[in-house]
Formats: sequence, C-alpha cells, structure tokens
Amino acid sequence: MPVILKRITFEYISAKGVVMAENTMDQDEVNALLNAVDSGKVAFEKENPGAHKKFPVYNFRNPNYISKEIMHIISAVHENFARTFSFSLSGMLRSLVQIDMLSIDQLTFDEFTLSLPEYTCLNVVSMQPFEGTFIVEVNLNVLILFIERLLGGEGSGNFKERLLTELEKILSIKIIKKLLAEYKTAWNQVVAFEPKIEKTETDPRFIKSMDMHERVLLVCFEVKVAKEKGIINICFPYSYLEPILRKLVTQSSKHLIKKSGKLRQSFSKMQEQLLDLPFLLHSVLTTTVLPLNDILDLKKGDIIRLNMRTDDDISIMLDNNAIYRAKLGLRSKRKISIITKRVRV
Repeated sequence: MPVILKRITFEYISAKGVVMAENTMDQDEVNALLNAVDSGKVAFEKENPGAHKKFPVYNFRNPNYISKEIMHIISAVHENFARTFSFSLSGMLRSLVQIDMLSIDQLTFDEFTLSLPEYTCLNVVSMQPFEGTFIVEVNLNVLILFIERLLGGEGSGNFKERLLTELEKILSIKIIKKLLAEYKTAWNQVVAFEPKIEKTETDPRFIKSMDMHERVLLVCFEVKVAKEKGIINICFPYSYLEPILRKLVTQSSKHLIKKSGKLRQSFSKMQEQLLDLPFLLHSVLTTTVLPLNDILDLKKGDIIRLNMRTDDDISIMLDNNAIYRAKLGLRSKRKISIITKRVRV
C-alpha cells in the first residue's frame, strides 16, 4: 500500500547563505524520494478546495419574499403585541393570561387553511387606509373559555367542537375588537392603520378573501389560561402587506428601541392595575371520603373524622390551587391562618 505524503520540505539556501527550512534532506534522500514517487510507493494527497463548501438550499416552489432584517422588525412588533394583549386580556377576564409568539412563517393561503381545525373563529379584517384584508383566527377552545370567564364562570375547559351560539358570537366580537385595538397600538410604532372587522366565520371553507395560491405571512401565538392552551393566528397576504413593507424598509429598528422605554412604562402600569385586582383566598382543612348513606344521615352534633392531625398544616387556596401552607390560630376571638411556607404552583 503506498504511503500518502501530504507535504515535503526541502532545504533552500538563499543567495546570502541563510537556511530557509529546518527539516533538511541531502541529495541522496531527495533522489530516493523521487524514485519512490515514480514507482508508486509514495502517493501525494490531492486537496479538493470545494469539498468543505456548503451552499444554502433555496426552495423555488416556496420562496421567501421578506428579508431577514424586515422579519426582525415584524417579529419585534408582534412580540410587543403579545405582551400588551396578555396584560390587557388578564385585566378583562380577571385571570392570568399568558400569550407567547411561537413562529413567523411564509407559506400559501391554501397551506394555512388546511392547518386549521374544522370549527374555529375566523375574522376578516380590513386595514384602512391600505387596501386588502388580513385574517385573525382564534381557536374555539380558548375563545369559549374567554367567554365563560366574561360571564362570571370559572372556565372549566370542557370543550366540544361545535358552532358558536348567537350570544357567543357577540361576546367573541368584543374580544376580537380588544385584540385589534392592541394590535393597532403595536403597529403604530412603525405604520398607522385602522383595523375593522368585515366578516366573521366559524368554518374555514367559507373564507374566500384570498386566492389559494396567494403567498401569506403567518404569525402564530400560543395562549395559556389556567391549564388550557390554544392558538391565535394572524395571516397577512403578501400582496396587501407590500405597502407596509415599503414603509418598514424606510424605518429603522432603532425606532422601536426608542419606544421601548414608553412600552416598559405602560407594562409597569398594567402590572400595577393587575396587582390591584381582588382575588378570593380560602382556607381548606382537609378532605375525607364517606359513603353516601353516612352523608345523608348526618345531623347536628355528629363528628366527622378527618385524615389529618391537630398539628398538621392547612392549605391556603387561590382559584382551586394551593399556594400556601398555614397553621390555624386565634387572635382577638377571631380564627386566623399563620403562613408557614409557600407551595410551588
């Protein structure tokens, strides 16, 4: 098997007699090496300059029309919207709502409609003074949970796919208008437009506001309320988004940074308002299990044996979740709870 030789260093002496290489070979060694190369006992490894080059893959069927710089600005706008809308919705529903931007994708309108559930809340929204419309889609599971909270319920999350009732449609429009108000505020940092609901549907098959092969920009948000999760999608057709993109090109991302101070102030104000909301705390001793016959036979003076000792801690509950452990006490002829530790939720 021939030996692979990557590099040969020869002695080279300049005109001034300075040795230019440390590893020297005499003439006999050089001749022996050249003969070995000619006979095939020693082989040279040829380097392939293009072997390690990687080229980006470009999808000609689904090209990206929006540059990375513009996508960064659009992403910043929608992240600001997610934060402000989560605060606003938390105050409206009197419950903690968390909204996070999941992704921004460029795809066709047909691909967007195929990804939707059978029943959902689709809103076609105009954006004056610009031409065209965009779509706001809210999953029905979180929308109905919002409506239950608005009506004073707990938002059980027991959802079955169905069409919205007339009352639910009216309340859903109220929630969507709240969303659009915050969305308008988020975009006002870059470009001003007036959103208006033109049409509302629950079946994606009835939405024909765009061509199926129209390129769209899809912004996806995840909504968390208690233990329930859902999705809000905002779908912009590229042809209608183009006038806004031209304005974005002339804008600098520094403009958003200058506004960040005011946004932080508004976030702090919303947090203060949220912290002033009243919440009901209640103490729970423990639970026990009894047969139905024993429960029906209970009368005044009966003693129920609990599965806890007199020195055990009780639970302090907030919205059916234990947040503190406490000891029972008495002060000024009133029963009190003395906090002993906090429970991780």
